[in-house]
Parts: sequence; structure tokens; C-alpha cells
Amino acid sequence: YDLRDYEALFEEKFDLLLQINQNEHLTWQGEFRAPLNNAHIIPRPLKGQLPIWRAVGGGPGSAVMAGRAGVPMYMAHLGGPTGAFTGTIAAYREAARESGYDAAALPVTTAGFFYAAEDTLTALREYYPHINEGMKFTNGQGFPKQAFAQAQDVRSIINVGSPQQIIEKILYQHEQFGMQRYVAQLDFGGVPFDKIRQNIEMIGTEILPAVKKHTAKKEN
Repeated sequence: YDLRDYEALFEEKFDLLLQINQNEHLTWQGEFRAPLNNAHIIPRPLKGQLPIWRAVGGGPGSAVMAGRAGVPMYMAHLGGPTGAFTGTIAAYREAARESGYDAAALPVTTAGFFYAAEDTLTALREYYPHINEGMKFTNGQGFPKQAFAQAQDVRSIINVGSPQQIIEKILYQHEQFGMQRYVAQLDFGGVPFDKIRQNIEMIGTEILPAVKKHTAKKEN
């Protein structure tokens, strides 16, 4: 494949995946692979169809395509203010409505960096070497210290801090996004296993119960 065809290739493959999911026998033709002529698609999902989500970065283009397809959206984020991502989710829901789908019935997941410690400054100090090295490994550039320092602000999308601050951040993000799920990226940049274990414990005993309690009240 030619890398310049990335966008078209992705859209074609995603469309084919949806068609395969919906049809046991499929006739289909695209540009980047051989056509299917009444192909029998097996094995079939146990419960009718697979739950297919579309992963989206920060920009609205892919979010709009997810909305038009009427599939749930998984939005990953690296950093910046929470408000910078509200437009992407709004574009997704608007595209879904314009395409005849019930946007309120389509779930949204957000995902990003996560690290908790007994206090925010300790969390920032312990996690920065890992996020910096992890970013160097994945894209050849580290994470700017000045940008990472903004994680002290509750409006930052980076969920690093004390358990209480992370609770406040996730609830703020929920107010802005109305998402149904948050995925915490714990294992990044060589975080030691003991620290991951401690984070899982803090999530289970402090963070998750508080978030669930607040969001349950809001829904009721």
C-alpha cells in the first residue's frame, strides 16, 4: 500500500468490517483489495453482531466519520486542556444526528495518560520520566515539561495527580464530554509494576467509587 492512500484505505477497510459484521453473505467491491462475490462470512458473532468502535485522535474529521457510520467513538488524547476536545465530541454527535442516528444512544469512551500518587506534586515528579521516555520511544520526541506541568490544573486532560484531584478531573471531563467510559493508560514508559499495582488499588478504593457515586446522582 502507498502511505498516501492511508485515509482512503482506512475508510474502505472500516466500511468492509461493518459490512462483514452485518451480513453473513456479502458481495462487495473496493479499491484496495479483491472484491467479494456472495462470500460466506464465518464464524459469526455469538450475539448477532460484534460491538465495533471507531478510534479517534484529537481532530474532528475521523469523529465525523464515526458519527455518520453510527458507531460508538473511542477518543484518545495525549494532553492539553479538556475544552480543546469538546468540539470533536460535538462534531461526532452532530454527524450522528444528521445521519439519522440517536446520538444520545451512541456511547463515547475517552482514554489517556493516568498516574496517581499520595499528592499531586509527587505524582508529577514520579510520572514525568515515564511519559517523557514513552513519547520518545513512540514518536521520537519527548513530552515537553512545560506542557506536562499543566497537569496540575483540574482542567487538564492529563489525569495525573492525587486521587482527589483525579476524581475532580474525571468529573470535570464528564461534565464537558458526557462520556460513558474512561480508559486509564497506566502502563506507559516503563512504570514499575509496584506503582501500577498501587494505582489500580487507588482506582478501586478511592477514585472509581467517588466517580460512580457522583455520576449516578447526576443520572438520577
